[in-house]
Amino acid sequence: MHLLFICGVLLLNADRACVQEATEHIENEPINNSNNETAIFEKQQHLKKLFQSFRREHLYAVQNIKNLQSYERKYEMIVKIIDQMVKIITGKQKIFQDFEDYLDHDNLFSDVKQTDSLFALSENTALFSDIVLQIPDITRRILKKQKSSFDSLKWSMIFINNNRYLLDQPTIEILDLALQELNIISLNCQKVKKEDEKKDEEFTCPEGQGNGNFADPATCRRFYQCVDGYPYLNRCPSGLHFDDISKFCTFKNEARCGPIPTTPAPVTETPTDLAERCDTSTCQLPYCFCSRDGTIIPGGLAPEDTPQMILLTFDGAINHNNFDHYQKIFNSDRLNPNNCPLKGTFFISHEYCNYNMVQSLAHDGHEIATETISLQKGLEDKGYEEWVGEMIGMREILRRFSNISINEISGMRAPYLKPGRNTQYKVIEDFGYIYDSSIGISPLKTPIWPYTLDHKIPHECKAGTCPTKSFPGVWEIPLNAHYVETYEGGHCPYLDQCVLHNHDPEEVFEWLQEDFNRYYLQNRAPYMMPFHTNWFQIKELERGLAKFLDWTITLPDVYFVTATQALRWITDPKPLKALNNYEPWSCKKVENDPGPPCNNANKCALDFKPADANFTTTRYMETCVECPNKYPWLGDAKGSGIINDNYDPEKK
Repeated sequence: MHLLFICGVLLLNADRACVQEATEHIENEPINNSNNETAIFEKQQHLKKLFQSFRREHLYAVQNIKNLQSYERKYEMIVKIIDQMVKIITGKQKIFQDFEDYLDHDNLFSDVKQTDSLFALSENTALFSDIVLQIPDITRRILKKQKSSFDSLKWSMIFINNNRYLLDQPTIEILDLALQELNIISLNCQKVKKEDEKKDEEFTCPEGQGNGNFADPATCRRFYQCVDGYPYLNRCPSGLHFDDISKFCTFKNEARCGPIPTTPAPVTETPTDLAERCDTSTCQLPYCFCSRDGTIIPGGLAPEDTPQMILLTFDGAINHNNFDHYQKIFNSDRLNPNNCPLKGTFFISHEYCNYNMVQSLAHDGHEIATETISLQKGLEDKGYEEWVGEMIGMREILRRFSNISINEISGMRAPYLKPGRNTQYKVIEDFGYIYDSSIGISPLKTPIWPYTLDHKIPHECKAGTCPTKSFPGVWEIPLNAHYVETYEGGHCPYLDQCVLHNHDPEEVFEWLQEDFNRYYLQNRAPYMMPFHTNWFQIKELERGLAKFLDWTITLPDVYFVTATQALRWITDPKPLKALNNYEPWSCKKVENDPGPPCNNANKCALDFKPADANFTTTRYMETCVECPNKYPWLGDAKGSGIINDNYDPEKK
């Protein structure tokens, strides 16, 4: 109770007697201008010293709350403190309701009531800023549920930010950080009244570049996510910086700070035979599917008769960094409504991949698809042969070293979600792939269903490198943007690219639940959940995902399926009541099962010469088959040491 007394009474008492005493003597001063100015200055300095002494109490109290072992107790304490703050702020707000953003300095310190109110607002705002920065997870959770309280606190923070008369420099810096933490106002956008201080211009989203991430001109630690022309400020996770080329947060030594001037990507082919807009009179299932805006449910089913499919997808190499995490997701206790295990889709890249683990995933019924061998950047602008080498070479490596039939590898994803214009899709068409899943979609109120590329894509091409020609029968499973209504955490195609690192598991669960409900409560387009290994390196994110999975499996109309299983349903839609015995989603093993992984896989230490390097290094690879002579790579998927790969579309 002592802590509650400190925070609830001592720190939040709006009418401190010592403040009143410090302000009353000014009214008895003569009107003489010089005397009055001196008295005002002395009074302001006295109040500043008084404020600084109270700040020590603030920091002590907040630290005590932070050190509490019980999460529930901390939550309860902060709720009570915020309630007290809001009561005080609401009362003081009325005193300043007739003022603009800034107070008149001279008149302010001649009015006891205004001075007392400014002191109370400054003190409460400073304390709240401490709480925001020291205990951000709980504070955000409370504010999310108490929007009216947040509005009052936000007003107070902006008002005191504009009237910093009593704040010392450390408190100003804390307030700046708290404003940024809550995305209220960035350091660049603060209003400063000093006439000799130049106002920073607010960030504006670049014209003609659509939605996306853009560097903060002030610091590499932050970036803006532009949505429909409005910028949302985000900060990279601790220790990371924003790379303005790759458009995500990475390590400092890898980040290329922006803003970096951009130039239009080179056009490698003249667009001819452009795809036409959807024509539902000629585009009919099972070989063609489209709708004008991409939101129509296949087969004309009502949402309540449509299963909500969830597609768990994972990009990159499978190895000891992620395999156990993936196994936990697909534990035997989680089942679909038809009592079959949950299934996922893995888009495999080569370097550092453990092919015995890939074989294990395939044997368990998960879908294995290809990314590329090298994950090279700029592949979207390369030619046909480069795409064949990357895609088909990766498929050949999976066939040779994970024993997976080529017929079972029917999907692919371009590196960094940068589709290869028409070239990539020509390779998909020529080599018998069924689908691609590389096209990201900007935030939309209603999600987009998968569609065939017989016609023009029904949405904006976020990457700018989407196909423009018609590729009949080739399916696209797009990546709808993930976001919540407030855009907290930003928006992202991959879930690990949303800024959720400072959330606790419950908040992560609630964020995913709100994002999911945009599908579940509307048109039930497949809810794709794409991940990189990064997500599973943060325990709060992994636990939040586990809570979400455990919640969704209680829903009688939600199925976790592979990308190919989703397409099987889309090409021949069945109502919910027919799914218990739906053969494509049954527990039956696939015909070309690669067999179980081996107990003692070959651990191959292989010579590898990186591209454009004048040295040879060693790469390690595990597989159930015999080790190759060299590390498999572009042009040598067999690992023979001879660059002689020659893929023939006729022999796919």
